Amino acid sequence: MMNIMILFRGLLSRSIEEDYKGDNCELVCINPVSNSKECKEYPHLFEIINIAIKSRLPRDGIIVAIGGGVVMDIAGFAAQQYHRMVKYIRVPTTLVGQIDAGIGIKVGINYHENKNLLGSFYPPQQVINCKEFLYDLDKDNFANGISETLKAGIADYFEIVEIVASKSIFFSPETIRTGKTRTLFRQLIDMAINTMLRNISRNLFEDASLMRLMDFGHTFSPIIEDETQYLVPHGFAVAIDMFI
Repeated sequence: MMNIMILFRGLLSRSIEEDYKGDNCELVCINPVSNSKECKEYPHLFEIINIAIKSRLPRDGIIVAIGGGVVMDIAGFAAQQYHRMVKYIRVPTTLVGQIDAGIGIKVGINYHENKNLLGSFYPPQQVINCKEFLYDLDKDNFANGISETLKAGIADYFEIVEIVASKSIFFSPETIRTGKTRTLFRQLIDMAINTMLRNISRNLFEDASLMRLMDFGHTFSPIIEDETQYLVPHGFAVAIDMFI
């Protein structure tokens, strides 16, 4: 019987296998696909649950999700459904994941071409934000996350915008990796996370009658994502929305 089931998408497989080999863990790779939307459909949900059943994950077991928003959403939903809720832990590895998807309590999957149609509110037991994951992001994923960071700044903490827009500072995976902007970047991420948490806590279950500043940039962005079949990532869609 295993007590921990670790979910991830291909890129981390080697390091995870080396770290956890021989431990009481089940490693589950959610295979990367050309369109991440396809990875968030119900067949993958049932795949995770079936593996948990086959491996006899107990009710006091833990599901650990290592990856971006897709992995965390589907893992959280699987944890909520399995055994009437087992605990789960999020380890976001993308910038969007660390400042947005990883710190809310929404879980879910897409269904019948509708994004997040099936889902619930189920908070993780813990969120582990390891900023070192961000140093190796490609430029597109990095820019995608910076867009979400700017959203938090424009909505509720303009100092974030001033830092990102500063002519004397240039954030990129290279400058962060080499240490030139690493300290300031880590501070920037902490500011964005705290801003998100402060706003999310005011309306945790998204009561439609209450205004949510963090919904800024989400009027047209879902339409942009849907119409482009998610070829335009979430952060870029939010950026377009903010400037419409």
